Formats: sequence, C-alpha cells, structure tokens
Amino acid sequence: QGLGLANDSPRARPSIFNDDDEFAWLTTHDEMLLRLLYHPDLSPGMTADEARPILRRLLDEWQAGPV
Repeated sequence: QGLGLANDSPRARPSIFNDDDEFAWLTTHDEMLLRLLYHPDLSPGMTADEARPILRRLLDEWQAGPV
C-alpha cells in the first residue's frame, strides 16, 4: 500500500485497502481506485469539492466505453 491510498477504508470492498478482508492481489476495484488516484486530471492538495466533478466525469467516461 506504500504507493496507494492513504488509509484503509471499511467502505472499499472488495479491496486490499480494507482490513476486514484479505487479498493477495489487486482486485478490479483496487485497479480502478489506483487509476483514479494517479489520473493526470487530479492533483495533490485538491479539495473534495474540486476533485468530485472530475471523478464523476472520469467514472462516467469509463462506464460509457472501453477503458
């Protein structure tokens, strides 16, 4: 988790970022979280209000077609 999300979350399931379940490999959910975390449209220090519309747009785009 050294290069991943800052903290574990009980809301992230199934995921290596949740201490309630144990996974040896990244789940599809983990891969999506990491793609969002490192997306160039997001920057360190953004507020939740700044990041939220970008995250929604990215998720909508990814759901609409091939990634």
